[in-house]
Amino acid sequence: MPLDATRAAIRLAHQSGAKIIFDPAPVSNVPGELFPMVDVIKPDTKEAEVLTGLHVTDRDSARQAAHHLMKQGVKAVAVQAGSQGDLLVWHGGERWLPRIPVKAVDATGAGDTFAAALAVALAEGRSLEEAGPFASAAAALKTTKLGARPALPGRQEVEALLSRITDSS
Repeated sequence: MPLDATRAAIRLAHQSGAKIIFDPAPVSNVPGELFPMVDVIKPDTKEAEVLTGLHVTDRDSARQAAHHLMKQGVKAVAVQAGSQGDLLVWHGGERWLPRIPVKAVDATGAGDTFAAALAVALAEGRSLEEAGPFASAAAALKTTKLGARPALPGRQEVEALLSRITDSS
């Protein structure tokens, strides 16, 4: 999406009181004025590096990048922590989301799936603490099939995976 369109969409959503989950792809310099309007930003490692100047490779560097973005006004950050998983950070808390072991065949659209599932869970009134695992499970399932849109998992698949993970812990 062109930056002007992104800027306009974020401003309109903010003015209407909507929750804004922002996936800054393709990576570019985001105007600092937008950060305070964003409820959750979801950068991958490359996007996090462009936005913060920090090389993100693991949980600790993901936490540093998240705090950097929150200092700029973002309310919460879901940052990819290399191949280990994702870190969800908000004021007063964080949730580590380790990679869910699945037989991955295609990662295309996994980040978009994570953002969409996070939006669904938050729209249902779940906390970030609860929404993170739901989003992580949806993204993991997406990777088990080829393609982006045709491989999107349904709610029952996501809930079943979450149930299996919870039962095995």
